Amino acid sequence: MSRGLEPGDDARDFDLPNANPNGPENCTLSSLVTDVGCIVVFTCNHCPYVVGSESRIEMIASRARDEGMGFAGINSNDPDNYPTDNWEHMVKRAE
Repeated sequence: MSRGLEPGDDARDFDLPNANPNGPENCTLSSLVTDVGCIVVFTCNHCPYVVGSESRIEMIASRARDEGMGFAGINSNDPDNYPTDNWEHMVKRAE
């Protein structure tokens, strides 16, 4: 059984639709990584801890941009189980 990635493993590239209307249509890890790095946050719309951390996540994203780093928030939840995590809600949140 695969346990996913271990600390120190290279992250695999991804190609995901971008919910941010101000960004490119798709988002790839290879397009986010810069010479100084990249930050990827796993996030969602329904979790009270994530919702409560929204301003901190925005601050981290802003600082990453200022430092020349890529930044992405990825929602890996199943919208059938968490309807507020569906595509339409993610686009609204990204606006």
